[in-house]
Amino acid sequence: AQAEALGAPTSPRPPPGPVPAAPAAAVRAHPVPARVSPGTPAHVPVPASSLVGRERDVAEVGALLDGARLVTIVGPGGVGKTRVALEVARRRAAGHASGARVVELTTLTDPGSVPAAVLAAIGVGTQGGPVEAGLRRAGELDVLVVLDNCEHVLDTVAHMLEQLLPGGRARVLATSREPVGVPGEHVRVVEPLATAGTEPAARRLFVERATAAGVLGGPGALDPDLVDRVVRRLDGLPLAIEMAAARTATLHLDELSTALEDGLDAEIELLRDPRRHGADRHRTLRAVIAWSETFLTAAERDALRRWPVFAGPVEARDAAAVVAAPRSVVEQLVRRSLLVVDPARPTGGTRYRMLRTVASAVQSGWGAPTDADRARHAAHLLAVASEADAGRRTGDEARAVRRLASVVAELRAAHAWARQHDPHLGARLSRALHTTAVMSMDDERLGWAAQLTPSLEGDRDASVAHAAVAARLLKAGELAAAEARAVLALTTAANDVDRMHALDVLTDVPLYDARFDESRRRAVELRDVALAVGDPYYVAVAGTARALCAAYEGDPAGAHAAVAACRAALARRFEDVPPSALGWLDYADGEAEVERDPARALEPLERALGAADEVGNLYLGGVARVSVASVRARHGDPVEAARTFAEVVPWWLDRGDRTHLLTTLRNLVDLLLRAGSRTAAAELWAAVEAPAASSSFGPERERLDRVRHALDADEEPDHLAEALARGRARGVEAAARAALDALGALT
Repeated sequence: AQAEALGAPTSPRPPPGPVPAAPAAAVRAHPVPARVSPGTPAHVPVPASSLVGRERDVAEVGALLDGARLVTIVGPGGVGKTRVALEVARRRAAGHASGARVVELTTLTDPGSVPAAVLAAIGVGTQGGPVEAGLRRAGELDVLVVLDNCEHVLDTVAHMLEQLLPGGRARVLATSREPVGVPGEHVRVVEPLATAGTEPAARRLFVERATAAGVLGGPGALDPDLVDRVVRRLDGLPLAIEMAAARTATLHLDELSTALEDGLDAEIELLRDPRRHGADRHRTLRAVIAWSETFLTAAERDALRRWPVFAGPVEARDAAAVVAAPRSVVEQLVRRSLLVVDPARPTGGTRYRMLRTVASAVQSGWGAPTDADRARHAAHLLAVASEADAGRRTGDEARAVRRLASVVAELRAAHAWARQHDPHLGARLSRALHTTAVMSMDDERLGWAAQLTPSLEGDRDASVAHAAVAARLLKAGELAAAEARAVLALTTAANDVDRMHALDVLTDVPLYDARFDESRRRAVELRDVALAVGDPYYVAVAGTARALCAAYEGDPAGAHAAVAACRAALARRFEDVPPSALGWLDYADGEAEVERDPARALEPLERALGAADEVGNLYLGGVARVSVASVRARHGDPVEAARTFAEVVPWWLDRGDRTHLLTTLRNLVDLLLRAGSRTAAAELWAAVEAPAASSSFGPERERLDRVRHALDADEEPDHLAEALARGRARGVEAAARAALDALGALT
């Protein structure tokens, strides 16, 4: 591959049109500059082990994606569909403006969760409206979406793609045991690895994996004829080959070959001769599992049977709590290739997962996890969420947030089970997740709580659902509805935590509407409840709101005094304060000086930005970025300011936060005029004046009025009228995309 790459001819400019099919060494991403939202990974997981024998598959699937917007990789379980898809996505990610996003559908036990999971992976919210609208917006993004393992939710995937694909830009690479069955689908069948010829791929895979496992007798003991006998017995299925190769660490190859031929003869016949017996993927997988089971202890067998309760990769502590498997048992299952080590380590700990094909085989033999298994799993995830909720109130906030992010698939599965079987457990889980979901702008997690509403109507836990709905409505720009739902959450709350979550919304809404006295009053209530609960984060949020009220009324000294008072209260009450809390107070200090002393404002704003990024507080990170961009727009280099706005507009757009997107666009109008983009400024002015969402007040209102006066004075009336008409016809999201085009021209 290296020789082919080095010997390939080069040209100063790539040819126009689709990239032709090429061998793996020559496949590269389209040379399109990526514009990916900050904080949202655009790459795909890179497995720790190599991909063997799939060069042609990767190249041909990539060639299909050049001309088709939906390509489905089809093949039997264990054949390597996912590995091919991830490699294709990895090579092509940089060729899409929004990169490549991977959605592991096997983590979903509820088909209805598929659209939300896809939107979450892409980073597009529903704005409080129907999911179909979010899918249509997602379809307008230049993104490659990998839908992995679709077979158990095909009907839902087919319906979802009918909403996503008409957007015209998104491309989808699906893996499934059968085609999705929608118009425009291109199917690529992935076959088992070749077992014949000189140096067949199946042999190479076995030798590589056996060598890595520490084969008895060293690599020289891998007689090619014996290896070929083994891989032929396994029909070249990569999963079965890898499991067999792992056994060479404890069983000589000749004994392994004999064991396969003598002990599992009937099952191997089914694998070896599908033309006579027909494809039976469950029996195929059971043959592999049955062979491995003969070497398992009782503890290992019990852990294997119960492991499918997990939806994704988990740490050893999760296995111990849910399936009673100590680390020694987990590592034994890894050595036997029944579990694999996940390459991602979000918390620094090793994570383990069961291959999906293996999980399917286990359940076909022993049955799906029982309700008792699911209940134990959900109870453990409640404990994890509660521990993380306590941790995010301390200086160890970043670790707590990473821990929650590492078990999102488990949280999703646990909450889905709880909604059906134990709504009160679901409410407790949502209560523990609420603050982190708001901080991370996670519409899906808030949506889980909203789905509890029918089950909890009239119940003491209904406030949890109402607070989540209020937070979603606030993000979607529906301020009046958000306030009404937050009042309902407050009046039905049975504890101070639920009151605190409701008061958070009730403090924000009047602040956005310039009802400063009302915001102050609610902020005092929020502070008092947060102190009673012992939550320094919400104490800081309340102090920030009081400071912003003063700042927006033109009283920077009063704003700084409110911040100082809050810092003193935190110091008296708490020994350990989370970075997010201090970040909010830095943000308030910066906002107080944005109009009076921009240079002085940047320092605390940059500190707030650093704190937000450190702990994954996307909400704080977004508002701090808007303020930094606004300062640079009015007082700094216009091109640098344009770059900052080009970063922050997608921040809100991709996450469906209409409230803050509108504020950001209002601050951008002045920059477009200053940079000479008068037509774009006129269009954007008209677009942001139309919505009846949050109010424009103070210096922001004055700047918008100055822009209009400047346009009236300098623009030709007919030209200005046309630009204003175009702007009024655009929604906030369309105006944001047009603004990004204008920023691109500036930079």
